[in-house]
Amino acid sequence: MYRIIVAVIAGLVFIVSWLPVPHAAPRIHSVAGVVSEGEMISIAGSGFGQDGPIVLLFDDFEKGRNGAQIDTTAGTAAVGNWDYTQLTVRYSTSFSHSGHKSLHSDWGSDGAAEGNRLVGKKLGSATELFFSWWQFVPVGAHVPGGGGPHGPNWKFFWLFGPRFPQSDYACVLITDTLPPGYADYVGFGLKNDNRPPARYALGWIYPVEFRKGEWKRFDQYFKWGTSNNGQFGLWELKSTGYYQWADARNVTTGHEGEIWEHLNFPGYGRGDANNAHTYYDDIYIAKGPGARARVEIGDKSNYSKCTNLAILTPTIWSDTKVAATVRQGSFKPGSKAYLFVIDAKGGVSSGYPVTIEGSAGLTGAARN
Repeated sequence: MYRIIVAVIAGLVFIVSWLPVPHAAPRIHSVAGVVSEGEMISIAGSGFGQDGPIVLLFDDFEKGRNGAQIDTTAGTAAVGNWDYTQLTVRYSTSFSHSGHKSLHSDWGSDGAAEGNRLVGKKLGSATELFFSWWQFVPVGAHVPGGGGPHGPNWKFFWLFGPRFPQSDYACVLITDTLPPGYADYVGFGLKNDNRPPARYALGWIYPVEFRKGEWKRFDQYFKWGTSNNGQFGLWELKSTGYYQWADARNVTTGHEGEIWEHLNFPGYGRGDANNAHTYYDDIYIAKGPGARARVEIGDKSNYSKCTNLAILTPTIWSDTKVAATVRQGSFKPGSKAYLFVIDAKGGVSSGYPVTIEGSAGLTGAARN
């Protein structure tokens, strides 16, 4: 009997040793420095993870001159730079989410030519990506194609390989009525490259809270996988909180022998000379095993309940310390806000309280 009990105990110890260890969420212990637009802060804590993001680009478009073509030379974004533009895409002070400027595409420019008024980033053979952006259509304006004979067609972004449309992903809006009234007007995870093996597609989503005259944020996460080992994530910042549309795991997202190389904003728009305008602001692109890891400021102590968020740009990342440059977004002076650390697996810390002072998206200070 004694031998049987010992054998059972040994078996249980073996089984327990193979059980997955629960993933501990990040914890913020302290924040040093002034939490102010463009300032560096140091965040101490635990569980941040060893993998931080490789930030390829953050552009709030503040460095450009109003009315000028978007610049692609080194250092012309807040972090990094765009690598190319197509047709006319300009800095604009007409509307902005943060600061004074944004990216503007007038879909009647260039003789209302079909297609591209965009900026593009070369990703350097990316296999894991997280990107975030804010978009806007003015009240009284059309989405691309909304005022023309062929109907609306606006792709918010387009991701693809060295040659189009290798392993591409895009999202599309095909209505001029915002918010969209039906489920088949806004689609994510859509693609032109439909060669086998079949890759994951999310499809049409509803309801999407995107209205003319209001800035809207979406986030996307892609992990390359050629045989049911990829991942696809989509989130929308809504009036009720940070809403997850998709967290598809163990899916096929790419084709063997290809890679993601280009990311364009916007991805496409239909030429339209009848008052069609789109704007983008605070575009953030990160890659690498820690692409999804990031630091954010939110308006609630619980990240999932936040209705306003601003992504900071990390420069140092370890399991116990993160250094990041503050990006204030649209937070107003005097706002009570919360700092969050998100790890590479999507684990989120509790909010660390701060008070924001100074001019939103410009200068000033916020002290913890």
